[in-house]
Amino acid sequence: DILKTRSGALRGTVGYKNESTKSVKDLRLVLFVGDGATKHYARMQEYGGVVKPTRSRFLTLPLPDNLTAAGVPRFPSARSLFSQHFLDKPKRVWIERTPSGYAIIKYRPETPMFGKDVLSLWILKTSVRLKPRLGFAKTVKEQQGVRVKELRDALARTLRAVRAAAK
Repeated sequence: DILKTRSGALRGTVGYKNESTKSVKDLRLVLFVGDGATKHYARMQEYGGVVKPTRSRFLTLPLPDNLTAAGVPRFPSARSLFSQHFLDKPKRVWIERTPSGYAIIKYRPETPMFGKDVLSLWILKTSVRLKPRLGFAKTVKEQQGVRVKELRDALARTLRAVRAAAK
């Protein structure tokens, strides 16, 4: 696998639909990736693009201290972590600027985690450019001839079986 799979949710939306209207001559299958909930995500993974925040000023991108071995964030959101520790004295969650100007959300757990007293959990960004990474369309195009032949052969076998059963 070239790509890491965290949840498999996008993979589960790969499918096809039959758009035939009248007969076998009119047979037309349409392949797709993404359903109503994931189609924008699928398009972004396939073709790339710019992601911008929709409900706040910044995207919060998890940093390595905040990721499990599977790449899943340990803390689900910066907002929930801030609200959970809002009244803590001394402060346990804060935003710190790096020398290069990035804003990093830092967290001081009650006991050290991973041998660290302070964790860098998220970087704040106003937008992120994603590179195309799936290659689904390219793969489908490369395999189209083979798949059409397989489909034609399967259809011919089915028709022969139906004719033989009808005799």
